[in-house]
Amino acid sequence: MQSRIQQAFQLLQQGHRQQAEQICQGVLAQFPNQPDALNLIGLLERERGAYERARRLFLKGLKRAPRHLHLINSVGLVEQDLGEFAKAEAHFHRVLKFDP
Repeated sequence: MQSRIQQAFQLLQQGHRQQAEQICQGVLAQFPNQPDALNLIGLLERERGAYERARRLFLKGLKRAPRHLHLINSVGLVEQDLGEFAKAEAHFHRVLKFDP
């Protein structure tokens, strides 16, 4: 599974968003709460401007992995997009708490 996530991340970096999303959807079909797959799909949703959907995906991942720094940061970024600056700041401080 982790190799599939790595492949999806590489595809995303290369601009192959649809292929990356398909891989992540396949992972989530088997493991619905897989934090890395939720984060990658959330990032794609955020790029599309689907901020609320992205936030739901990030928060779902955080329930499974509450110290996942990428997810915490992603929640902060999408809350910033939504104009919820105090919430965003709290998430950014949380990242710094775990990784100064």
